[in-house]
Amino acid sequence: MLITGILVYKTIGFDGYIITRRGPAGCLDVNWQMSFMFFWHIVYAYTLLFASYSISKKGFETQKTILILIGSLLFFPMLKGTVETIVAWYNHNPLWFLVKKVEFSNKLLPLFGNLYNLKIAQFISWIIQFLITIFVGYQIVKKFWNKELRIKFFTIGAVAAVGGGYFWYQFLGKLVVMIFK
Repeated sequence: MLITGILVYKTIGFDGYIITRRGPAGCLDVNWQMSFMFFWHIVYAYTLLFASYSISKKGFETQKTILILIGSLLFFPMLKGTVETIVAWYNHNPLWFLVKKVEFSNKLLPLFGNLYNLKIAQFISWIIQFLITIFVGYQIVKKFWNKELRIKFFTIGAVAAVGGGYFWYQFLGKLVVMIFK
C-alpha cells in the first residue's frame, strides 16, 4: 500500500506528501488531483475486491488452497481499510464535511463542481464499498473456506495481524519514516 500510494502521487505530480507509518500523507494542492484520487481509489478498491473473489472462487472450484490463500491476501487491504474507517468514524463524525459546507463549496473542482460535492460522493462511495466489502468477505469465508481452513486462516490471520501491526508500528514503520524524512 505504501509503494502504491507513493507511485500514484508521483504519477500525478504531487510531491507535497510525507511518509508516515500509515502510508504517504498530505493535502493535494491541485484541484484536479482530488478528483483523480477519488476515481483511482474506486478502481483500486473494486479491482482488489473482484480479484480476491474470483481467485478465491477458482481455488475453491479447483480445490487449490494456494489460490484461496492468494484471494484472501488480496482481500486483506480492503478489509483493513474498512476496519480502519469504522474505527475512525467511531472516534470522529463521519459527516464532518457538512460543517464545512460553505468553505468546501467555494473550492472548485473538475467533474464534481466543488469540494463539498466530492466529499458527498466520497461518503456515498465508501458506504457502497463497505457493503460490497462485507458481502465479498462473507462469500469468501462462508463459501470458499471449509471449516478447517477457517480455523487456520483466522488463527494465523489474527496472530499475523497483531504481530505484523506491532512490528510495523514499533520497528519497521519508524525505520521507513526515518529513511524518507
